[in-house]
Amino acid sequence: MLLTAALVSPLAAAEQKVEDLPLPARPFHIEGVDGARWDVRMTVRHAPFHGRVFYAVPPDDPCQTIRSVELYAETAKGRVDAVRVADASPYKKPLMQLDVDATAAFTVVAHVVVQIHHTKLAAGPPPEKVKPMLPLARQEYLDDEWPDEKARAWFTQWMKTHQLMRGDEDHAAFAFRVLKFMQQHFRYVIPDKLPDFLAAVKSDPEMGDWHYTLRTCTGECYRLSDTYCRIMRMNGVPARLVSGNYINEQDGHHLRSLIYLADAGWVPVEVTQSLDKLPALHCFGSWGGPYLAGNRNINFSLPGPKGPWFMGTLDRLGFAATDGTWDFPPGEISATMLPKTETKQ
Repeated sequence: MLLTAALVSPLAAAEQKVEDLPLPARPFHIEGVDGARWDVRMTVRHAPFHGRVFYAVPPDDPCQTIRSVELYAETAKGRVDAVRVADASPYKKPLMQLDVDATAAFTVVAHVVVQIHHTKLAAGPPPEKVKPMLPLARQEYLDDEWPDEKARAWFTQWMKTHQLMRGDEDHAAFAFRVLKFMQQHFRYVIPDKLPDFLAAVKSDPEMGDWHYTLRTCTGECYRLSDTYCRIMRMNGVPARLVSGNYINEQDGHHLRSLIYLADAGWVPVEVTQSLDKLPALHCFGSWGGPYLAGNRNINFSLPGPKGPWFMGTLDRLGFAATDGTWDFPPGEISATMLPKTETKQ
C-alpha cells in the first residue's frame, strides 16, 4: 500500500525542473542522417491452423525507410508466401495477408529490411516541398477516438483546467509547450497491477483507466503517447500514435507519437523519454535508437474469413481462423545490422 501511495500523487507534486531549450527559429525542418540498415525478423511458431495471418506493412516516416517487407509461412508442405492487400477501412492501409492450411505445427515470419534515420530539428526551410495532407488522412489523424460526447467534454475540461487549449497559438509552439507540460507534470508508471488502477477500471471499464491516468498524472508509454496525441488532435494538430519495437540490444515494445506540421511535415515526439529530465527539444524532432515503427495510426480493419476485426495498434502478427476466432501471439524478434551501402540522405 505504501508503494501505491508513493506512485500516485497530485499533478503539482510530480512537477520537475528540466533544462529549457527553445525551438529553432521558424522556418525549421527535420534533418535526417542515415544510421544503420537492419534486417529484422518477427517469428511466430504456431500450432496447426486454418485461416489467414496478417501483418501491417510498416510505414515510411522521418526516422525509417522500409526497403522491403515480406510475410511467409514454413509448413510441412513447404513455403507459403503472403500477398499484399488493403485493410477493410476507408483508409485502405496496406497489409500482408497469408492464407494458411496447416495440419501440423508451422512457423510464420515477417521479414523487414529497414533503413534507420537519426533526426533532429534544424533551422531553415525543408530541402524539399512538404507534401500536403490529403483530406481523408487528415480526418483520420484528427479523430480523437472518444466513445461519446460525455468523455470528450470531460477531457476538454481537463485541458482547459491546465491551459492546454491552443487558441491562436502556432501548431509547432503549442505542440512543444504540451510536451514540456507533460515532462514537467507526468511520471512513467506501469499501473496494470496497482490496486487503485484496478479499482478504477472495475468501476468504469470504458473510462476508468483514463480517469486514473489524469487523476494521478502517470502512465506507461502507451498512455503517455496517447494522451499527447489526443491533446494534439482535439486542438487541430494531426497526430499519429506509433506502436513498434526496438531492434537492437534494447529489444522491447514501445509507443511514440508523430505530429504533422504543414511547413515541416511529420515530426517525431518522444513523450516517454522526455520524462527522464531531458531538455524537451531533445525529444521533439527526434526519437533516438534503432526502432521499427509498425503501425500507421488508430485502427486497422482486418478482413478475416468471417468478418473484420478492429485492431488499435498492429505491430505483431494477427491470426484469423476460419472458425472466426482471433489471436495475436507475441513474436520473437531478431535483427541483424547490414553492411553500409550508399543511401540517399
